[in-house]
Amino acid sequence: MPASSRRASRSARTRSVVQIAAVSPYAVPLAISTASSSVRKRMTHAIGPNISSWAVPPGRTVVQFRFPDVPSATRDWWLVIGSAETDVCDDDPGHPVAVTVTGSLRRVTEVWRGDVSWPEALRSGGLIIHGPATLGRALPRWFTLSDFAPVTRPT
Repeated sequence: MPASSRRASRSARTRSVVQIAAVSPYAVPLAISTASSSVRKRMTHAIGPNISSWAVPPGRTVVQFRFPDVPSATRDWWLVIGSAETDVCDDDPGHPVAVTVTGSLRRVTEVWRGDVSWPEALRSGGLIIHGPATLGRALPRWFTLSDFAPVTRPT
């Protein structure tokens, strides 16, 4: 295959991953896992502004998200939150995990979009936080809603 064809197909793949993530937030973990490193970096950057770094403990804080309802290859995700940036990892970054959030991909997305509040998701059992109680209580303040949360969606 000529280099120009490889470039075109890589470009098309990059566009489709970004389009999937934009249209269906439920597909973000799959989209990130299949993205090239440059697209992954852009998607990670898009998630970063939704972290309230002032509310996260100082230093490096790792939050693991476990989605039991998705295939095992894309079940576990980690946010490595530092004072300057946040990285999204689909492989264990090798740092101690401060808190693990377990729940369906749909429920986590509903919280991120503002359809369901953290307290409601926790009370219903839709999300479970594992870790020290102080961090578990503080964790909801670490995240802000998606930029799309205020957008009215059809019911």
